[in-house]
Amino acid sequence: MFYRVDTNLTKKQSDKIVESLTPIELERLDSYKIKAYDIEIDGKLSSFVITSRSIFTRLIIFLRQKEIEFDYKEITDDVLIGDIQFKGTLFENDVDDFIRENLTVDHILDKINKFGIDSLTEYDKRFLESH
Repeated sequence: MFYRVDTNLTKKQSDKIVESLTPIELERLDSYKIKAYDIEIDGKLSSFVITSRSIFTRLIIFLRQKEIEFDYKEITDDVLIGDIQFKGTLFENDVDDFIRENLTVDHILDKINKFGIDSLTEYDKRFLESH
């Protein structure tokens, strides 16, 4: 699953929270093996997260325990049809792997419907040919 988490934290505030985590908390977060990409939008930190639903639920509980205000949205389909892209970012390879593991013919058809046939990547075309 692919999620977007928007917080009210600045990068500095987020760094301060990370510095205050106990070794046990850090070990627990590390054990989740979450793939994430953080960006600042209008001075506030947002994270794009690739993980399972169960691990994301654990992450949400952790954020609430830390009293961090946030909103989140599941954006799997948006990523798979190309509404949200990460070209040129440090997250690009992880996103490409996610797409290869989760893409369906329906996603490609949705992409064509929304953006036109010219929006298909070489990978999309090869995927369609093989299915």
